[in-house]
Amino acid sequence: MRCGRLEELEPEVALAVQLAEALTATPARVDDELYARLSEQFPRSALLELATAITWKNYLARFNRLYAVPGDF
Repeated sequence: MRCGRLEELEPEVALAVQLAEALTATPARVDDELYARLSEQFPRSALLELATAITWKNYLARFNRLYAVPGDF
C-alpha cells in the first residue's frame, strides 16, 4: 500500500484504492487475499465495472504520455 491514509477512507473506497494500486503497478498483480476481500465487498458486476474504470484510466494515462497530452484526461 502506497497511500498513507487508507485508514481514513471508507472501507470500500480504501479497498478500491488498493485495487487501483495493484492494477496500475508494473507488472499488475492482484493477489488471492486482495481478490477475496474485493469479492466480499463488491458484487461481481461492480468489481468488473471498477476494474474496467481503473484499467481504462491507466491505459489512457500511459497512452497520453506518447503525445504529451496535458492535464488529467
